[in-house]
Amino acid sequence: MRVCVSVVGLMAAFALAAGQTVEFPVGYYFYEEIAQRMSVGGRRVACAPELSDSVALLRLKPREWRQARQILENTLEVRFREIGGNRWVIERPPALVKQEQRLRRSLARAVEDSIRQNRALQQRMWSPEAPIEQVLEEASARGSQAVYYPTTPAQERRYRLLLADQIALLREASLEGLMLEWRGIRRFERAIVAEFGRIQTAVPTANNSQPPPDDSRQPFASQQQAIERFLAKHSLRDFRIHPAIERLAIQHARMEQAEWSERYGDLWFEDYAHRRVWATYSLCGLVCSALIRYIPDALLQRLQPPLDTLQAIEQGLVARVYELDVDAEWLAFWLDDLEGAQIPLLPPPTLRVRTLVLAQWDGTQLSYHMLLLQLESTDTFRKWIQLDSGDVLSYDALARLLRDESPALEQALHQARRRHEQLLNEPVWAQLSSDLEKFGVPFYEQLYQWAKRHDQELATELILRWYASSSLWGRLADGTMPLRMALQSGAARAQTLLDRYETVWTLRNFAAFIHRAQRVPVAALHRLAHSEGSLAESQRFYLAIDGWQAAQLHSFTKFRLYREGQPRKQLDCSTRVSGESVDLWLMARLWELLSETQREQLLSPPESFSDVAPAVPLRQLPAHTQRGLGELIEQWAMIQLWRARDNPIWLGPEPMCYDLLSGRLSFEQLIEGLALIRGGYGSPERLTLVYNPPGYLKPRGVRLLSIGLPRERLSPPSDRQ
Repeated sequence: MRVCVSVVGLMAAFALAAGQTVEFPVGYYFYEEIAQRMSVGGRRVACAPELSDSVALLRLKPREWRQARQILENTLEVRFREIGGNRWVIERPPALVKQEQRLRRSLARAVEDSIRQNRALQQRMWSPEAPIEQVLEEASARGSQAVYYPTTPAQERRYRLLLADQIALLREASLEGLMLEWRGIRRFERAIVAEFGRIQTAVPTANNSQPPPDDSRQPFASQQQAIERFLAKHSLRDFRIHPAIERLAIQHARMEQAEWSERYGDLWFEDYAHRRVWATYSLCGLVCSALIRYIPDALLQRLQPPLDTLQAIEQGLVARVYELDVDAEWLAFWLDDLEGAQIPLLPPPTLRVRTLVLAQWDGTQLSYHMLLLQLESTDTFRKWIQLDSGDVLSYDALARLLRDESPALEQALHQARRRHEQLLNEPVWAQLSSDLEKFGVPFYEQLYQWAKRHDQELATELILRWYASSSLWGRLADGTMPLRMALQSGAARAQTLLDRYETVWTLRNFAAFIHRAQRVPVAALHRLAHSEGSLAESQRFYLAIDGWQAAQLHSFTKFRLYREGQPRKQLDCSTRVSGESVDLWLMARLWELLSETQREQLLSPPESFSDVAPAVPLRQLPAHTQRGLGELIEQWAMIQLWRARDNPIWLGPEPMCYDLLSGRLSFEQLIEGLALIRGGYGSPERLTLVYNPPGYLKPRGVRLLSIGLPRERLSPPSDRQ
C-alpha cells in the first residue's frame, strides 16, 4: 500500500516538475488567459477569435492536463482541437454553433408567432363571430393584460367579467364607431380626473403642521367627492359618449350591491347617479385601453420592410426610421389631440409620418418602441408607442424550442432541472453563510466568494448581455437576490441550473444560445476599466463597436471582474463606460474622418484664453467622407432620442435630433453648420461638436457633445494598432 502511494506521489511530482499539471486559482478568466494557462508541457494553446470576449469564473485545483481539458470542455461547452505540431485551439464545437443558430432562428419565429397570436386574439375580441367564452379562455391562457393581470381566484373572476364587458362594448360599438366618438369619451374622462386632482391638492386639516387622521375610507371619500363636484358642474348629456357605453353603464348602475361588487370591489355608492357616473368612467377606460392596444400593432403591420427579429435577438437592439401612412384619427387619438392642435379636426384620411422604430430584446420578450418624429404628445406615457411580444422564453416555451430541435435536448433540460433541485439540497448549498445571503451583491461575485470560502472547485461561463435592466440577469447583476434565491429564480427559466462534473461545480444554461450571440466585448471593457486613463485604448475600443452598443454599455451588466491581488473595479464605475460612452464613440469615429492636419489643428491649444478656439468645419471633409458622417450623425440622433426616453429629465440636443430625423433639417443644412472646436464654452481642455450654421439665432450654436481632451485622449494614428 505504501509503495502504491509512493508511486502515485512520485508520478504527481513528476507531472508537476514536467509542467503537465494545470491550476486555476479562483478568479475570472478570459478565454485567452485560459489558453495561456493550458499551454504547458510543450503545448501551445490559442483561443478562437469568437471566444476572445468570453469570460469564465474558475477555481480548479492542480490536476493533470488531460483531466483539466475534459473538465473545461464539459463545463464551458468548448473543445480543444489539435491543429498539428502540439498546437491546440479552444473553440466552440461546430455542431453546437450550428445548433445554437437553429435555436435562435426558432426563437425568432416564436416571437413573430406570439405577436401574430396576440393580433388574432385582438381581432376575435372585436369580431361578433367569435364566441365570447372562447375568447375569454384564450385571453386567460395567454395572460392577456386587457384589464390587469389576475393573481388570485377573486381577481380572475373580476378580470373575466371586465374583459367580457370590454368585448361586448367593442363588438356593439365597432372600431369605426368608437373612433368617431373618442373625443367625447376623452373630454368626459378629463372632466372627472380634473375633480380628482382638485380634491387631492386640497389641504384636509385646519393647520399645516399636523397630518390628516388615519381614515381607511379616505380613498372612497375622495371618489365620492369628485363625482359630487362633477355632477354639480356637468351632466353626462354634456359629453358625446357612445350609446353602447351609456347603455352598459345604466345596466351596471341598476345592479344590486353584491353584483356591482363583483366588478367594482368595495366601491359602492348609495346614489344611483353616482354609480352611473362611476360605471361610465370605468367603461370609458376599458374602451380607451382597447384602442391604445390596437394602434401599436396597426402601425407595426405597416413597417416595410419589417425590422429583423433575429437581428434584434442577436444584437439586443435594432432601429430604423420609416415613413408611414397612418390613419389621421388614430394619430389624433394617440396624441390626445382633442382640439386639433396637431391633427386638423377635418383631416385627410391618412397622414404620412416619419417614425423612429426600435426593436429591443430584453431576455424574455421582444419590445417594439415607436416615436412619431413630426408630432409631439402632451402625455408622456403616449410619447413612445410600445408593443411587446409577450414572454416567449418561459421554461415551458424553452422546452418547446428544444423539443423542436431535438427531443433529446428537451429531455436533457428536464433531467438537468431535477438534478439542480437535488444538488441545491446538499449541505454546501443548503447551509450558506449569512454574508452570502445578502442583497446587493452581484450574482457571480457571490459564487466567487462561495467557492473561496467553502474550498469548492467551480467552472462556469459568465452570461453577459447587452441589455439586462428588466430581466432575470438584470436582477442577478444588480445583486437584488441573494445566492440561493438567485439559483432558484434562474432555474425557473433554466438559466442557472446547478450541476457537478466530477468534483467541479458548474451552471448549466439552456438559454445560452441567445446570450452567446450578443458578443459583449468584455475583454476590451475590462482592459478599459483597468487602464491608467490613457484614451488610446479607449479610442481603439470605441472604433470596434457601433453606437447602439456604446449606448447600452452602462446598462448591460455590473458584474465585477477581478482576481486575487488586483483592485476590484466595476465595469461601469468610470465615465469611460457609462453615460459618456455614446459621445466617446461618436468622437472616436469623427476623429477617424479628419486629416492629419485637421487633427493637429485641434490638438494645438490656443496660446491665450482670448484667442479664437481652433475649429474644423466638417463641410471641409471630402464628399465620400461626408456620406459616412451622415450615417454616424443619424445613428447618434436616434440614440439621443432613445436616451431621452429612458431619462425624461436628461437635457440633450433633443429638438435638433427631431428636426434631423423628421426631415425638417436636411443633411446638407446640417453639414453646413457642424464643426469640431478645441475648447469653447470656457474649457480649453475639451473637444466640442457644435451646430452653428450661418445666420443661426444662437451666437454659440447648439452644443451637441463635449468630451475632455488631454493630449493622449485622442492619439495620433501611429499610436493605434
